[in-house]
Amino acid sequence: MNYVRALKICEESLSQSGPEPTQYRSAILGMLGNALLLNGDPAGCVRRVIEAGGGPEMPAFEEPLRALWLRLLTGAELARGDVAAAEMWAGRAASAVSPDRPPGQLGFALPARAEVHLTRDDAVAAEAACEAAAAFCAARMPLHEATARLTAGIAMSIVDRQSEGLAQLERGTALFTGCGATALSELADQEHHHVAARTPPPTTGITPGI
Repeated sequence: MNYVRALKICEESLSQSGPEPTQYRSAILGMLGNALLLNGDPAGCVRRVIEAGGGPEMPAFEEPLRALWLRLLTGAELARGDVAAAEMWAGRAASAVSPDRPPGQLGFALPARAEVHLTRDDAVAAEAACEAAAAFCAARMPLHEATARLTAGIAMSIVDRQSEGLAQLERGTALFTGCGATALSELADQEHHHVAARTPPPTTGITPGI
């Protein structure tokens, strides 16, 4: 996938935003960080998102959106191989969820946790990703739900829950397609094929040769 155009748009928008720290500038810096990550620069992503948030505590981001940006930092740290830093940001994402737990806000905290646990190949990743998918479904955020189901499908396949993982990947593919996210739909479909190829066929109860 080519995200160079997205990076250029963010850079152009930033140059027009002025130097003053405003919510608009913070949003542009955050999106620039996301574009940097998509273009293979996770260190640049971390730098820009922390700048956008006004520092590691993220005071410049509104509370309902803070978990979203902390989840992005989690992914960026994982992309550059710093699992300890990723775990720290994932913990902050969980702490950023307000007591009334709006579904969308909760949804952004859970994938961060899932992605960290996915590096350890443990079952917590699948459970967190499924919870995130349910939260995004309740919030009517199908694109984010699809992403969570993609993570859940991969995580389930790692812990020998292939049939459940295939169902998650099928649902994710359908959601991506419904959102018009063709490239992501193809990615989810590719993962489905990979998992299906590793899944043994169901037994019929008939002994071979009889």
